[in-house]
Amino acid sequence: MKTLALAAFLALTASITSARSHLVKQEQMDDLLFMDKMFYDMYNGFVRGLYREHSAKVVSEQCFGPWIQTNLTHLNGVMEMMLIDL
Repeated sequence: MKTLALAAFLALTASITSARSHLVKQEQMDDLLFMDKMFYDMYNGFVRGLYREHSAKVVSEQCFGPWIQTNLTHLNGVMEMMLIDL
């Protein structure tokens, strides 16, 4: 059973790696934008499941809007400074 899981994991890793290498630079998304979209979708899905809501967007997109990227950039700079000081 472990070998089957390992084989599936290796196959998945290989397919992700090969798919990623075929991406054109214009198709790649900025890391902060990706995290913003991912956390919005996760939070929206959590709220939809918690309240058993059937509409597509329960949480407003302004909750994870462009303002958060500025704050995350600042937080990233602070974290880098903390890691340098250690």
